Amino acid sequence: MEGFSASAYIDTEGTAIIGYGQPEITGKFVVMGDIISQPEAEVYDY
Repeated sequence: MEGFSASAYIDTEGTAIIGYGQPEITGKFVVMGDIISQPEAEVYDY
């Protein structure tokens, strides 16, 4: 498991990632500028 990041960032493969390494949240791809709370990220950590 990756560490938590509230802000979107680009991973080593060039994908926008947020939370605990999620590339999408609620069916939408993460884009730079997205933010998420830690409790929200825990819900979507699959």
